Amino acid sequence: MLPTDPPALICQTEQPLRLMRLEIQDGLAIGDHLNLADYRLLVYVRVPPTWLEGEDLVPSAKEAVLARMYGPNWRSGNQDGSFYVVLRCSCRAMSPSEEAAGGWRQTPHSWYYRVNSAGELEKEF
Repeated sequence: MLPTDPPALICQTEQPLRLMRLEIQDGLAIGDHLNLADYRLLVYVRVPPTWLEGEDLVPSAKEAVLARMYGPNWRSGNQDGSFYVVLRCSCRAMSPSEEAAGGWRQTPHSWYYRVNSAGELEKEF
């Protein structure tokens, strides 16, 4: 669990997890130049209800996902002076039929996580 996450992001093991899909458009900035990625990242994450606000992740949960992707201090930049820039991060809940179909498991440029009982993001497979 990240130190900046509120206690609400703790996961109880008996809570059902919801599969969420985040689509991220990002780039790497070096000095005044931004190198945009030529693809979008897709992040599939199973989260407990405490990480949700309606059909979206609460802001601190989105931040936890981004910190897992880019590193815990990603907003401070890298040692070489470069830093990641997230231009867009959209989120939606996957329907039970989409999840059951399983095609999302083979999506290029994708990452797969789940929230464990300690409230931490771990690789799903």
